Amino acid sequence: MDNSDGDDRRFRHEIFRQWPNRIAYAVAKTYLNRHNTHGLSEANLFLLDMQEKFKPANMALAWNDDDLVSEAERASKRCREVLELYPRHIDEVLRLLLGICKGYGLDATITDTDTVTEKEPHIRVGQTALTVTGFIRRVTDRDSRWWRRQLRSLHGRYVEAAAIEVGLVKVQAGIYASDETVASKRQQNRRNRRILESMQAVSEDGECLSLAELSDLTVSNPRIRRAELMTRARGFEEVAKSLGHVAEFYTVTCPSRMHRSYAMTGTPNPKYDETTPREAQAYLAKMWTRLRSALKRRSIEVYGFRIAEPQHDATPHWHLLLFVHPNHIDTLRALFQHYALQTDGDEDGAKEHRFTAVAIDSNKGSAVGYIAKYVSKNIDGTALDSGVYGEDPIEGAQRVVAWASTWRIRQFQQIGGPPVGPWRELRRLKGSGPEGKFSDLSAAADQGEWQAYVTLMGGPFARRKDHALRVARLWNDQPGQYGEPLGWQIKGVQYGNLYIPTRFVQWRIERRPLDALPLERIPHADFENAAMPEPSSPWTCVNNCTPTLPRHDETVLLSAAAKKYEHVG
Repeated sequence: MDNSDGDDRRFRHEIFRQWPNRIAYAVAKTYLNRHNTHGLSEANLFLLDMQEKFKPANMALAWNDDDLVSEAERASKRCREVLELYPRHIDEVLRLLLGICKGYGLDATITDTDTVTEKEPHIRVGQTALTVTGFIRRVTDRDSRWWRRQLRSLHGRYVEAAAIEVGLVKVQAGIYASDETVASKRQQNRRNRRILESMQAVSEDGECLSLAELSDLTVSNPRIRRAELMTRARGFEEVAKSLGHVAEFYTVTCPSRMHRSYAMTGTPNPKYDETTPREAQAYLAKMWTRLRSALKRRSIEVYGFRIAEPQHDATPHWHLLLFVHPNHIDTLRALFQHYALQTDGDEDGAKEHRFTAVAIDSNKGSAVGYIAKYVSKNIDGTALDSGVYGEDPIEGAQRVVAWASTWRIRQFQQIGGPPVGPWRELRRLKGSGPEGKFSDLSAAADQGEWQAYVTLMGGPFARRKDHALRVARLWNDQPGQYGEPLGWQIKGVQYGNLYIPTRFVQWRIERRPLDALPLERIPHADFENAAMPEPSSPWTCVNNCTPTLPRHDETVLLSAAAKKYEHVG
């Protein structure tokens, strides 16, 4: 590399400086290999290709959170300037604002161009439907809160996609998620916790509870989330026994082209086509949609749970615990096999690995016991000795949660059976309700008897319109943070023609008094003169930057790459 001319060095430096250090090291290692085997021109073409693939619009992968915050402020300012330039031309304003969003890589569209109004949700950003008023206020908000959340999410996925590409996500490097993403999520969780501890909910009667305390009482708490999932799984198993149904455990994986690295060696998979985990999850979801339609055409009904989890290189696969009538097992398995092999089904190993089935013998063990390790592995690692690849289970679970958060992958999904919403509302209920079935439903929820709840709701195959109970939502016209009505809010349950409230108290959110904070959360050493910082909204996306590493110049980086990260493919 010493013979490179100045232009080549400047060319490499300009590209390397755009990437975080570990990604730059990994790319530099491959660059050196290409240079030594194919020459300078081939190596430079490789660098250009990497730059093109992993260059977020209007951002750089090397940016830290301060950079993202600054860019969010610039985006918000640009949107305000548009609004000031065309104050009376809503169509032109929307066209330009949507263009700014798309310029950053956001999927932003008008969903109904014929009936656009200020108060109807006709704007869609990703999966979120917004009113015109809400959209404009979000993108022009002076605190740039909305933009910070969007840019952090986009940037995080770009960084992780690049880390996967250069081999930093695998058993031999960072299992399930890159070290950068895991560190970022841990810091984000700590900051979220600090915000929750600094805020409180105050009732109409003056009762005060910190938001952290309230959060710990919900399924946001891993312990409660795990316990509820296991309760529901156990209840389904009891329902199955009472109906003469059997338990099946299935695993469905993605085609080999969606896998970046081999687990045993960590070497790159030559078939890898740069499919991201989010795209792979969409592939599995589409396959499941087709399979469900095929089951419906054959009048085959199933119930249970689906768990999405990453393989070592972040590619998702699904585990399904399904309960079904024994007469349908052969057809169910055949349909799974058929749809799992529709894409690249003739490749080596597809028939052996794309779909596997295990019949759960109740005489040897329970379905709940079989699924317990998968639930724990994907929540907090409790009660496990080690992970699938020998990793520490608690560390592994944290990395899985970081993976799911980055790619926005839903880890657990109930299949069939009544919704859990009414169950949760009944558990909030204070006092008695109507006698009869409602009282039985309330007792089942209060005592954690999912089997009784399912049975009273009409069984695992009952249609929603036939359920005895449903969540009751009331419309709230009060404007929210961005000027839109708060909309439909859960207030209780609907039992026949009766509305039974479960949420009686109105709460307001405010800063906690200084003397109510844990000592370690007080921001200054001078306790007497300490003052709380300005509060953030409890729903604000928090700062999630990782510590900035010192940048290396291109010469040091290239020479160090030959010795560091030999395991990176």
